[in-house]
This record gives sequence, structure tokens and C-alpha cells, in this order.
Amino acid sequence: MAKRIRHKELINQHPIMKWTGFAILLIYAFTLIFSLGWALLSSLKEFSDFRENLFGLPKTWMFSNYATAFQALYVPADGRNYTLIYLIINSVMYAGLYTVFPVLANIVVAYACAKYKSKLCEIVKTVVILRMVIPIVGGLASSLTVSKFIGTYDNPLLAAIFQFSPQGAHFLIFLATFQGISNEYMEAARIDGAGHAKIMFSIMLPLARNTIIAVGIMVFIGCWNDWETAMVWFPSYPTLAYGLYRFQFSTGNSISDITLQLTACIIAMIPMLIIFMFFKDKLVGNISMGGLKG
Repeated sequence: MAKRIRHKELINQHPIMKWTGFAILLIYAFTLIFSLGWALLSSLKEFSDFRENLFGLPKTWMFSNYATAFQALYVPADGRNYTLIYLIINSVMYAGLYTVFPVLANIVVAYACAKYKSKLCEIVKTVVILRMVIPIVGGLASSLTVSKFIGTYDNPLLAAIFQFSPQGAHFLIFLATFQGISNEYMEAARIDGAGHAKIMFSIMLPLARNTIIAVGIMVFIGCWNDWETAMVWFPSYPTLAYGLYRFQFSTGNSISDITLQLTACIIAMIPMLIIFMFFKDKLVGNISMGGLKG
């Protein structure tokens, strides 16, 4: 808290730093909004209009592009064509499983490492950091061989269970969050007779709720946009992101236009945009730790 106050005082003493940072963030926000608006307008154009009128409004508003993209976006697998509805269902299943299991594992292990000191916790933290800094190059072939041997290949549920392990920056985020929560809550709960499980689920997790929601949403969005995992590990369960990846290489006369490809991207983006609108306060707001508003 003291460091944050000194940082604010330093910025207030140097208005140039304040306005420079504001200008950079404003330019960055403009590029994001402009790209989104351009993609939305381009998805409502004819291809000839798109070539001649790259940044202007559509001469004819082609809302039929969405119906065309909805019908054309499919993935052939296992002798059948998976339509957009199936792609969305697979995306929800994949993103949900690969969000719940890893996030839950990170929460449990980070809480244990933050509140219960032991040599094992130090080993876990060291292993997590080493996994982040040591590059694993050329390990895909061996990973596929092991996955097929143990039966997790092309099995999203079983593969997701094997993801129940602490990993990456999300573990460190939860570790810092639980370390920032005062141990006085645990001591008071123990005096009242609460056990370890009750302290964690009834006291600590609610205090870290904002962090959990924010990390969960970021992981879900990352999985929703992940096409490579479905292509390599779950060929029988194509996702919407993988469908978009294939869609850009389509050679049909009606679906190879850039306008229809942008239309398909807008369709895939709508669910994530809705989620962001509902939880934007959790993502951009201050995170509460230790029971006090930060």
C-alpha cells in the first residue's frame, strides 16, 4: 500500500508522465476499437465493395453474409460434417473443462503453498517456475505418443483431468493473492472450531473471489480462441476456433471472400464479448485482498 501511494505521488509530481501514459493507453484503446469496428463493417459488405471501399460504410448492407457464413462454417471429421452448432458445443465443452480443472488445481496448490509452509511447497514453486523458463522444443511427437498410450488422446474429459496440476503464471497470481490475505482470518476461524476445508472454502476463497473470476475468464477466453489443441489432440471434437482456422483456407467461390471470413470471426467473437460485458468490472476493477478494498 505504501509503495502504491508513493507511486501515485510520483505521478502527480510529474504531470508529463501522467499525460504520456494516458496518451499511450488512449492510442492503444483506439486501435482495438477501430479494428473491431472495421471488422464489423467489413463483414456487412459485398466482396467487390470491400475491395473498392476498404474503410467506408457498406454501399449495401449484406446481413445475409451471416447466414452464408453460418451455413458454410463446418469441419469434416469422422466421415461427417460438424456444423456451427456442434463447433460451439465442442468449444464450450473444451473451454469449460480446460478452465475448471487447471484453475481449481492452481487455487488449491497456491493456497496450500501460501498458508502452510513446508519443503514440499518450496519444491512445487520451484518446479512451476522451471516449467515456465525452460523451453520444451520438439516435445510434441513424444507427448502424442504418451497420450495415445495412456488413452488421453482424442478424449477431452480424460485429458482435462490430467491438467489438474499447478502451472504457469496463474499459479503465481493465486499464490500472491493468498499471501496477501491476512492469517488473522485463519486464526479467528480456528478459534471458532473451523477445519482446514471450511477455512479455505468459506473464508479464503470468497476473499479471493475477484482474482478467481478474473483468471477464470482469461483462461476461458484463451481456450475459446485456441485452435491448435483441437487440431492436434482432439481431431474428433473440432471447436469453433479450429473451424475458423480451416475456414480461412477454404477455396469455395462463396466462402473464400475475406468479408465472409470476417463475418465468421464476428460470430465467434460474440460469446466472448457477452462474457466480457457481464464481467468487465471483475477484469478491470481493483482486486480485494485481505478483506480490505485495494
